[in-house]
Amino acid sequence: MKKMVAVVIGFIFATHVSAQCNIAAIEKQQQQLSRQVEILHGNILSFWSVAYPKGSPFPTRDGAAERRAAWNSEYRRKEGVATLNNGLGCLVFVNPSGSDDTPSLCGPVELQARLAMEALREDWENTGMADKNSMLGSIHDSIPMLWAEEKTLYCVMRPETQYIGLSDNLQNCTPKT
Repeated sequence: MKKMVAVVIGFIFATHVSAQCNIAAIEKQQQQLSRQVEILHGNILSFWSVAYPKGSPFPTRDGAAERRAAWNSEYRRKEGVATLNNGLGCLVFVNPSGSDDTPSLCGPVELQARLAMEALREDWENTGMADKNSMLGSIHDSIPMLWAEEKTLYCVMRPETQYIGLSDNLQNCTPKT
């Protein structure tokens, strides 16, 4: 009987540790994907300003303010540390002294993935109107792959939910049977 209890307790502990390891791996993957989304968006803004120095000749979507408002922690920052909301579910702390002792503070992984999907969907729509022979056209063609990675991560965390696809249609994470 004692062996049976030990085996059950060991299994529960191993399952709990495994789940924690998986969450840590998922969080790390989301950090990497968020960084890729930030770089892609920065590149789009740079090439956009070159392609349209007098401003966009057509209407564009920009939901950055709404994404920043979607998650804003009540964290009290240290004195002398600037706080930036990246619009992808994280507060980034910048210490002018160069010290890197305050890491970013992020919301839940599923929120980060959803906000990244929204940002990529906007970039997809905006770059889709640009000249296909420009750098913006090339960037446009690369967005679906990164968006699919974010969608996969979002659906792993929230399999019961729905999301809005790149073409603005509502889809289920888990297909209906």
